[in-house]
Amino acid sequence: MAALLTGHSRLTVFVPAPRRADRPAFFRNRRHQARADAIGAGLQESENIFTDMAQQKKIILPEDDEALLRQCQFTATRSSGPGGQHVNTTDSAVRLEHLPTGLVVNSQRHRSQVMNRRDCIVKLRTLVARLNYRKPKRTPTRVSRAALERRRKTRDKKSQKKSQRRPPSADE
Repeated sequence: MAALLTGHSRLTVFVPAPRRADRPAFFRNRRHQARADAIGAGLQESENIFTDMAQQKKIILPEDDEALLRQCQFTATRSSGPGGQHVNTTDSAVRLEHLPTGLVVNSQRHRSQVMNRRDCIVKLRTLVARLNYRKPKRTPTRVSRAALERRRKTRDKKSQKKSQRRPPSADE
């Protein structure tokens, strides 16, 4: 599981864990669950999930929200945290899983399920935009003639200063 902060909300990406039988006995303890999931998914603890996605092609999402929701699996659950009875009694928390990519986003910020679903769609689009970003290739440029001339003059000036610090030689 990897977390990513964007703006005011927190995006969470869940990496699918291997089956329980595939895990070593040491990682069956709940305390080590997150580490086991990261190791089982082929990620080291310090490695970012987005480095794995850098090798893959760009993810293309539909422009329409309804078409995007048809590609997703929607789950409503009871949220936890601040809010007391208001959040505990209604299934307002939303978990949205994009089935083609396996990306999962959660939202339980609002008391309304509809608002949380909208929030999840925004989070999913933000996450996909972040995963699709490729750093532009830098084109190396040549140092201008004027800049080279300025460097040479500065070096000559420093050289003159240093030569004046030395005591005069016997030849002079």
